[in-house]
Amino acid sequence: MGFLVSIINPKKIVNQLNEKYNYKKYFIDLLFLSITVCLVTFLSIFIANHWQLELRQVRFPQKNISYFLMGVVVAPIIEEFVFRAPLKRTKISFWCFGFGLIYFSIRFLSKNHSIYGFLGIGTLSLVLVLLYRCKIHFKLNGLVYLSALLFGFVHLQNLDFDYTSAFGAIAYIFPICFGGLVLSSIRLKYSLLAAILFHSLHNLVGYALFLFG
Repeated sequence: MGFLVSIINPKKIVNQLNEKYNYKKYFIDLLFLSITVCLVTFLSIFIANHWQLELRQVRFPQKNISYFLMGVVVAPIIEEFVFRAPLKRTKISFWCFGFGLIYFSIRFLSKNHSIYGFLGIGTLSLVLVLLYRCKIHFKLNGLVYLSALLFGFVHLQNLDFDYTSAFGAIAYIFPICFGGLVLSSIRLKYSLLAAILFHSLHNLVGYALFLFG
């Protein structure tokens, strides 16, 4: 349960980084977080269906290898580079963010994606420029919450707003934002690689359910 508390208050993670850790505890933490993310997602779907929130997702994955590679391999890497790497102020984090941002920008421009993607990435870029270049002191919790919110915000591009209500959009991005908090916790406590692997495994399970469902 300590990890759940750290999701709400990421600052606690930094204070616990020197404690001894083993693979058993690592596995239990990740299993618990996986179950928590699934429960939040199912709750959001139930609310959307029960209250008829007019939710339509139009860019649903297709059953081919390119969508599989994009969702399970490419997206976790790029999204973690952009949204979770900057949570630690190191040179490699900065370069990971820069690479991810370039990829995002090219993809948005070439695919003509929604304005929500541009606004989300643009806002995050501005925040990080201020943090890295101007050396503004910041509270870790605030940066984690902002990153999770923008992580959910850019996923609004997946919705068709001719058919989706405002409450439907909130129900859609809420579990994504929560997932962003979970991934932030993993990135802070373990590493960026651990966050990428967790993100990839989560997408793999979701794609498998879609493929065989």
